Amino acid sequence: HAIIVVLFMFAFRLIYKYVLLSLLLGISGNRQLANQFSMANMSQTLQVALAQGIMIENIDTHGGFHGDGQSLTVWKFDDNSILEQILKDPDWKELPMTDNLEALLYGVVYDTGLSITEIGPCVDFSEEQLPQIQNGYYYFVDRQAESEMQHSDAQIMERASLNFSIALYDVDTDTLYYIEVDT
Repeated sequence: HAIIVVLFMFAFRLIYKYVLLSLLLGISGNRQLANQFSMANMSQTLQVALAQGIMIENIDTHGGFHGDGQSLTVWKFDDNSILEQILKDPDWKELPMTDNLEALLYGVVYDTGLSITEIGPCVDFSEEQLPQIQNGYYYFVDRQAESEMQHSDAQIMERASLNFSIALYDVDTDTLYYIEVDT
């Protein structure tokens, strides 16, 4: 029993030191470690290698108990290496986006002559941060628990909460915009 107690104490101290070190690195502003984790997470979600690009913007309002918020990460590429990856993946779709996704990111207005209905946007990013892209591709992942088809936005407007990721790739500027929304 003494050996088990000693091993348990050793493991506990290791975990404690790791957690403490992680907190200190985060508090001290070590963004490189956070950016590497973020890049790996986005690469896995989008099924593309982001290491060849440069992260030029990262805005994240997630926080609190439930982790609600939104994030925007912008990547710039020197060449079209990411485009080659995008073209090989059938889950990346050519723009324009669906009406639902357009409404979620930019908002839409429907004027029937009798009434005007505005839907969206559900993100708070400016036109400079998240421009409307004319020439490019998009990738959508519905992370909502009851979603049966993760790359379909057909059910997204029927929900009280939203949990999705979407990437937009601008072919003209070799820029990738990655947005996550959690409500």
